[in-house]
Amino acid sequence: MKTHDMINPKGSIVALVLLFFFLLAPALPEVSTYHSDEHFYTDAAVYMIQHSDYLSPHYADGSLRTKKPILTYWAIMAGFTTFGVNFFGARLPFLLAGCVMVWLTYRMAMQLFKTQRVALLAAAILASNMQFLVLCLRATPDILQVLFMNISLCGFIAIAFNRDTRLRNYVMIYFGAALVVLTKGLLGLVLVAFILVYHLLAHARDTAAVRITHIPVMVIAAATAFSWYAGMFLQHGEGALWSFYTDQIGGKVSGSELYIFANFKDYLWGVFRNFLPWSLVLVLGYAIDRKAVHDTVRQHRKQTIFIVGWFSLMLAIFIGSTDCRTRYLVPAYPLLAILVAALLWRLLDHRWNQRIWRWVSSVVIGLVSVAGVCLLAAGIFLQVHFAAGGAVLLGGAAAAVWGWKRNRTSMPPVMMGILLLAALSGPRGFVLPTLEFAPARSLTDCLLRSDRFGETIDVWSLSRANYLRQLYTLSHGRIRVHYFRPGNLPAQLENKPLVVLNNREKESNKSDDYGIERCGAVFRAPAFKTFYNVLLTGDRNAIYGSLQEPIFLARRIGGEQR
Repeated sequence: MKTHDMINPKGSIVALVLLFFFLLAPALPEVSTYHSDEHFYTDAAVYMIQHSDYLSPHYADGSLRTKKPILTYWAIMAGFTTFGVNFFGARLPFLLAGCVMVWLTYRMAMQLFKTQRVALLAAAILASNMQFLVLCLRATPDILQVLFMNISLCGFIAIAFNRDTRLRNYVMIYFGAALVVLTKGLLGLVLVAFILVYHLLAHARDTAAVRITHIPVMVIAAATAFSWYAGMFLQHGEGALWSFYTDQIGGKVSGSELYIFANFKDYLWGVFRNFLPWSLVLVLGYAIDRKAVHDTVRQHRKQTIFIVGWFSLMLAIFIGSTDCRTRYLVPAYPLLAILVAALLWRLLDHRWNQRIWRWVSSVVIGLVSVAGVCLLAAGIFLQVHFAAGGAVLLGGAAAAVWGWKRNRTSMPPVMMGILLLAALSGPRGFVLPTLEFAPARSLTDCLLRSDRFGETIDVWSLSRANYLRQLYTLSHGRIRVHYFRPGNLPAQLENKPLVVLNNREKESNKSDDYGIERCGAVFRAPAFKTFYNVLLTGDRNAIYGSLQEPIFLARRIGGEQR
């Protein structure tokens, strides 16, 4: 594929970052896509604001939480301070971090391969990566860790591969790693070790190699990295640091070979799945034209070793863990996206690989277009939000078709990245919030409606449903949820003044001492037969209503808050 087949790369990276932001922003305030880990950080940020304690994270019940360092809590507090205590404010800093990461991938690719089309494609591949996209919509440390690690790697690439020894690159290396330590912990030290060891091995015989160390920057960065830990030790003693150590190492390391082999398979499959369809095209292309891949690797030997080495280190760290999460490898995804982009462009010079790419592109465009039309129809018969999601999908398909017409030999892969971004973001922002409706806001309104309680409202539940974890943040810290032990609710509901019940619990625990109020509903995912019945009967409300599972609030009559 020729360079002139591409759209203007310089302006396109700005457009891609803006598109990434505006396609994902509608999903930020949605409580239905809430991840169970988010409440640890949002609850602590609310507690910090309430108690003006900006150094020590706490759980909603006031107990100390030092499992994770401070930076994530500060990011959420910044969002709360700017936009109010809500999930849009909590998650916005993390989406902005993802936008910076898309641009940073472009920059690192330019530094490594010196080619605009490789750089732009790498950014598009990362922007259309499902795992990366999901992390950008969560108020958790993961995407901040990815960003700070790659800021550090970007500074190292500028020095090691381009001999750019300006001060800013040393600052990027060591302060990027320091911010990792303040975000997630010990992986920041692993990052610095990797950079130093790689540089030593790669330039062992090169007497003219530039220095990778900068003592003043390293000392100040180290002091920054460990300042919070020192504060926690002075304020709360060694128990606070022990909790951190247990979370980082003690509770996750396993020497079992069963874990190692199972995790190895799961992690590699996770990478292949998250990089689809790029990974599939790469595998098929390699089967057809192995020489192109081998030539590219030989031509860019140092770059390939650097990228594969960083990914291998990430895999080695987590492969023996008892807690296997594919998101743990996302810090390696930006560099992997760069390598995949470089190999794909080389493979697409082959005639048969161009045919494979056209076939894959046609299938993806067709599937997304059909899904877009179906969502538009569902918007007419079920819920207007479906139509908005369908419009986003069809817009992505239109962009891909435009790219195809621009180059009749093979569709520019960047357009495929935009199509995939639209296909992943449209349903997440407009469709999933409807199908996975959460009653957190309506339940919060029910609890706050009464003025007979004081500042704190205690509510009990037998279920540990995800929506209950959102109440503390949505109520600005006023509602605290307590859980009964598994089993049937105690007699008389243990005389608790407020209890959340689902329909089954309501029927099996009736009591004259309680008034029951419906405070929202969760929705079961509809089957295809559901849509067929809507089209057949035309009774949208009846069908849609049948999917609801109501949630109730039981108030003890004459009860007092305890």
